[in-house]
Amino acid sequence: LNNLLNINTVPSRGKRIIRAGSNYGRPWTRDGSLNSLCAASLLAPEVAQNTLWFITQDNRVAGQWWDRPIWIIAAWEHFKITGNAGFLSRAYACAKNTLSFHEAQYYNAEYGLFRGLSHLCDGIAGYPCPPAPAEPRKSSFAGDYTGVDELLPASIQAIYYGAYRAASAMAEKLGKARSEVDGYQSKALRLKIQADQHLWAAEHHRYGHFVHGTGSKAGILETHQEGAGLAFSLWFGLADDAKAKTMMSHFHNQPYGMTCV
Repeated sequence: LNNLLNINTVPSRGKRIIRAGSNYGRPWTRDGSLNSLCAASLLAPEVAQNTLWFITQDNRVAGQWWDRPIWIIAAWEHFKITGNAGFLSRAYACAKNTLSFHEAQYYNAEYGLFRGLSHLCDGIAGYPCPPAPAEPRKSSFAGDYTGVDELLPASIQAIYYGAYRAASAMAEKLGKARSEVDGYQSKALRLKIQADQHLWAAEHHRYGHFVHGTGSKAGILETHQEGAGLAFSLWFGLADDAKAKTMMSHFHNQPYGMTCV
């Protein structure tokens, strides 16, 4: 908390925000959302709100596109903690615009899933070959490699599921039309059905890391254990009770805890 609220809470644009780390002068979409969601909205709500707005632009969530939907979950939690009605109204418009844009740009209709990089796997070392290259290359950024942006990871589906449910809750709280409220719930349910169909690896008692969205392995599920994907599937409700129970009984830990992948 000292690291978050003292060391990395800094002034920017005349307001105090939480930067992504000592080598960064500003928040990142993923980091800012998670920092608000996990601590700052409760302990430093004004700083959290500044941080959340910092990572938006033109009434939409900004930053790397695969990181954006978790902002919607963080924004709903921020409202639940603070009760700030003005924040909620503006946040819902931002959430609505972001989801609409992403449905048009990043939805793979063939599988009924959203594409993107795994939540914490910015580095190509977080992926098998393919999409990782057989021979080492200079760039470590996963987005520099063919096919990575077409992956359909479990972590991303869990986040979109949570984002749809958060958007539905926002709409209901704001008194929007029932069709709007129920529409987001329907999209969440549809995404859950597709995630269960394509990403659940029953023999491993968990959701796999991702489905290949393109190339020679298109449609194939990689069953590696991805910590963030499994955590989010539990936290945001993608996993039903039976799946949650079997996952909790079969997690694999290393001597110092669960690895990213």
